[in-house]
Formats: sequence, C-alpha cells, structure tokens
Amino acid sequence: MPKSLVPSGEARNHAGTMRENEMRKWSGARPRALSSAQSRGPRPRRAVRVEDGVTLIEILVALSILFAILIPLMGAYDWSMGQTSNTNQLTAAANLAGQALEQARAAAAATGGFPVAAQTRAAVAGTPYQLSTTVSTNTTMNWETITANVYLGSATTTLVTLTTVVGP
Repeated sequence: MPKSLVPSGEARNHAGTMRENEMRKWSGARPRALSSAQSRGPRPRRAVRVEDGVTLIEILVALSILFAILIPLMGAYDWSMGQTSNTNQLTAAANLAGQALEQARAAAAATGGFPVAAQTRAAVAGTPYQLSTTVSTNTTMNWETITANVYLGSATTTLVTLTTVVGP
C-alpha cells in the first residue's frame, strides 16, 4: 500500500492493521454496510449453567451461623438483666439500711447520745423488705454499735448489713 493512502493512527485497530471500511475509504472504494449483528459487536457468550439466587443449603448454612451467634448473645442479655435486678434489690436494701442508721444517729444526737433503741424485724412500708436494728453498748469505750439488717421478704439470710458507731 502506498504511503499516501495510509491513514493516521486513529484509523488503525489494536493489532496495527487497518479496518476494512477505513481501507476502502482511503482507497476510494465505497464502504459496505454492516449487518445489524456486526454493528452491535460480538455477542456475549452465555455460560452453560447460570446460577441465579441462592440455594436452600446456602440459606440453611447462613441461618445456622446466625443462630450460633445470636443464641449466646441472648443468654448474655438474659444474664445481664438478672444481674441488674439483683443490683437494684441490693441498692434498695442498702438505702433502707443507711436510712435506718441515719435515723439512729439523729435519735442519738437528739437525746444526748445514749440509749439508742433497737428495732425488731418489721416490714418496711411499700417495699418487699424487712428491717431490724440491733444495738450493743461498749461501756469501757463509752459508745454504742448500731447494726441495721435488711431482709428480702421472709428470708432468714440478710440481704444487706450496715454498722455504725454512736458516742456521746
């Protein structure tokens, strides 16, 4: 092919040869019309087997993994709710015991120190708790030890025990 008919690099394809229609354009021949299949380009090849969606086995495996993670988390959540309930009970009982000790200190201050009266085990109004206070006197050191015990319902073991010392 003579050099005058060689087009610029734009008319060449990737392999470095000229396209058929471009060749005719430079050589003076009319380009032939492309068929509709040629104008669209090569058809994509379909795979022999097309996988659309997921299989039942894949769903079951995914659910098994999900449940293997969620069930221990639900157990931990249940445990933490129980711990929160226990903590709330202990806090309420400690507040009741602290309030009883403050009342005993106030009574000791109002009477000049001695004697502080003990309180037998009795229900605390509006709560499921029972409260008792005991008083022991140390005559050598001249003070009283006041102990407040809080029970949950009619239980025999104390839920909270607080102690304070009152002097004259």
